[in-house]
Amino acid sequence: MQTLLQDLRYGARVLLKTPAVTLIAIIALTLGIGANTALFSVVNAVLLQSLPYADGERLAIVWEHRKTGKMNPQNVINMGNFYDWKEQNTVFSDMAAFFDHNVNLTGDGEPEEVPSQLATPNLFSLLGVNPIQGRTFVPEDGATGQPGVVVISYNLWQRRFGGQPVVGRKITLNNAQAEIVGVLPPEVGWYVQKGSRLQRPPSPWRRVQRSPRTPARSPGPSSTIPVRWCRAPR
Repeated sequence: MQTLLQDLRYGARVLLKTPAVTLIAIIALTLGIGANTALFSVVNAVLLQSLPYADGERLAIVWEHRKTGKMNPQNVINMGNFYDWKEQNTVFSDMAAFFDHNVNLTGDGEPEEVPSQLATPNLFSLLGVNPIQGRTFVPEDGATGQPGVVVISYNLWQRRFGGQPVVGRKITLNNAQAEIVGVLPPEVGWYVQKGSRLQRPPSPWRRVQRSPRTPARSPGPSSTIPVRWCRAPR
């Protein structure tokens, strides 16, 4: 222990005698620690930390391929093509669709424009996401004539509703009333930035309704779909 203290005192004296060298050493050490910390944070988030979804390694995004023009070859998908793909699918155990848009949220606070998504009712079951309050969408929610229901994010729940029980509460989105049926966990920030029309993660989520009279190949009213998530079979 005495030897260690002597070494420390000697090192301190040497550093004080050469302040310029000491300053350079401190700066280099600080930059090195900062760079390594930042690199580890990226590697941990991208490579080491698993996605907050069930069997995240079995999830994939499917795009249409644009063969003409000089634009991005990854093309958005209309709902008609999605329903066609889903009915003819023999590769994936399930397929879901969603697209981004902004909505005006009113009721229970000041009016505001919030990022939102329209999704097929099976999106959250495909992702393996369980709500912390209420439920997510069920197949019946996608039927024509069903009342409007929404699932909200943890962030919106805390920010606008103060973490109070909200299941069953009514809100208004673009002048249409909808009932909150569930709240997602805080670690689930469902947002695919590439190709997105939004600048931040969405909330709330509404379900896409498909009329049984609508042919699968019909483009339908919602014709711009940025991404498709699919779960590969085991």
